[in-house]
Amino acid sequence: MGPDVFEPDVAAWVGRDGLSVDRDASSGRVVVQDSGGEIRFFLNSLPGGSITVTKSERSGTEQWECDLASTDALNHYFVELCGNSVRLREGLPGRLTFSIRMADIAPHASLRVVPGFENEELRREELTLNGSVVGVFKAWGSDSHWGVKASQYCSVSVKVLMDAYLSGDGAPFGLR
Repeated sequence: MGPDVFEPDVAAWVGRDGLSVDRDASSGRVVVQDSGGEIRFFLNSLPGGSITVTKSERSGTEQWECDLASTDALNHYFVELCGNSVRLREGLPGRLTFSIRMADIAPHASLRVVPGFENEELRREELTLNGSVVGVFKAWGSDSHWGVKASQYCSVSVKVLMDAYLSGDGAPFGLR
């Protein structure tokens, strides 16, 4: 996996947020970081083609963010991750927000707890959308599911998601 893991439009989107995409010289992993290197996302290839995303801040230890089943899911994840910052840089009002409550999971989506990660503090859930695995995401408490959020933004194309962030009214998601 190289820095070209992102679709060209998504690579440009990540750049609009002030982030760069490079290969880490010491590990060979793809790293997405701000200009000062204060926030870094590391992309790690897994067997079978999935991608683990980890994050470190201010040279701290890496923390697991999610496992994504495909580069398509990775592209959606980074469009959402950078979306409100791009919106702010464009001078647009409001923020797109996605619910993390189970009641708001997208149609044709489901979550299941990953075996071995049932503990409330470490719980991870696998998101399936339209019969395909999207990835594994964090969950806390009884109604905080990052997979629900992913189900919403992965339910549309990357282009529709980018257009929503650049839309005055955030359509089709709306603003808060």
